[in-house]
Amino acid sequence: MYEEYCIHCRALTNYTEDITKQGGYLIVKKRLGLVLLSVLVMAMLTTACSGSNGNDSGNATTNKNNNGEVVRLKIWGGTPEENGPKQVVENWNAQNPNIQVEYVRFVNDDAGNTKLDTALYSGKDVDIFIGYTPTLRNKRIDAGVVEPLDAYINGDSFDLDKNFGSDNIEVIDDHIYYIPAQKAIDGILINKTMLDEIGEPLPSADWTWGDLADLSKKLTTGEGANKRYGFMFDYATTTISFEQYMAMSEVGADYYYNADGSSSFDQSYWKEIYALHQRMQNVDGSVYPYGDVVTAKPSLAQEFVNEKAAMIFGSFHIRSVKDLENYPHDFVTAVLPIPTLNKDTKSYNGFGMQDFLSISKNSQNKDAAWEFIKWYSTEGYSPMVDFGRVPSWKDYDVTKIVEQTVGENAHLFDIDSMKAFYSGNYNFSFPKNNTARSELDKLIKEETEQLILNDKSIDDTLASLKERADKLIGERK
Repeated sequence: MYEEYCIHCRALTNYTEDITKQGGYLIVKKRLGLVLLSVLVMAMLTTACSGSNGNDSGNATTNKNNNGEVVRLKIWGGTPEENGPKQVVENWNAQNPNIQVEYVRFVNDDAGNTKLDTALYSGKDVDIFIGYTPTLRNKRIDAGVVEPLDAYINGDSFDLDKNFGSDNIEVIDDHIYYIPAQKAIDGILINKTMLDEIGEPLPSADWTWGDLADLSKKLTTGEGANKRYGFMFDYATTTISFEQYMAMSEVGADYYYNADGSSSFDQSYWKEIYALHQRMQNVDGSVYPYGDVVTAKPSLAQEFVNEKAAMIFGSFHIRSVKDLENYPHDFVTAVLPIPTLNKDTKSYNGFGMQDFLSISKNSQNKDAAWEFIKWYSTEGYSPMVDFGRVPSWKDYDVTKIVEQTVGENAHLFDIDSMKAFYSGNYNFSFPKNNTARSELDKLIKEETEQLILNDKSIDDTLASLKERADKLIGERK
């Protein structure tokens, strides 16, 4: 799942961003800091080879007069071809004989993104590409390999607010560089049949992490090999931790940082978070053991359908749960958005809009690429919904999303909870400060393991986190 649901880039560049709002859009003005040397070298080579095709125009390059020849586009994406892209391409090619598209798969990890970057910097074989993290997206914009879309948007009167919501589009250095195709809603899958058996109602959508912990304890039964855990989180392969998700739900994507840029581990929400996790893991025993997940790397979807975990993190597991051939079961699954720490504060549900569609600065077929992007980000996205991705297009009918998501096995899902989940009004949060973020990701994992596995105290954990995090941030400023 990492390759499709990656959140943080591990090869981070160090820059700061000024964030304002103008005309309803998020305005991001970056002051470039220390960028990876290889990126600069490749970017300079690209500039030298591309002549006047620099990063300062923002104007559409026309290729409409192609003398009747077939235009061939290459779109790079991280989703396996069989999980939607193949059907997308077939649909487009059947409808557009004069613009034929080829899908090129790259694995959305460090090596795969390096492969994409190399192609972008060399100016070959990329017309459209799909990005999955704001950090990598911004790095490519900094390097000058992404075409501004303003002229295309304005020329076609393509209404971003009507189609996607203007708050979900970042304007970077006065330009728009991408169209988001997917809305990633973080959620919890719940075995509703188990809830019914113990006489517990399905929690409301505004539940808290404390509510989840209480319910997890009630759903935990048995001992040893016969034990069923109330909750399971993928500590092994997910790119951000249980603690980070809880913090993000409370304060947004910049959970690591205070307003002055120092680390936030002196804030009270971290103590509340660690106390809750420690209780679930070491006191209640209601969450699948951290050590077992990290060492054995069990599949969350498999443990869920085997009824070894009553709740699991990740709404994207719906696509596995509906696959009865590989995940046979007969219970009913409900879905809720991730909880928040406190009901009386504004809550956040992850980063929201993803699948960033962009045009390569060096594409020779930018007009055709734009036509594909308009189609794919709206009515063309349908095959992706069959595999659990939620369209960002506001006109996509919620009932249709649910029907496509559950497929032929609607009887195994709580449809009311799914409709509420997909139609919810969520606050999404984009990371605006990335100073030493990859190092902080590693740091929090180290300290969490000391607390959970070696009984290090919460106070000592937070003191160590604060000291070490401030040092890392100071070194990167």
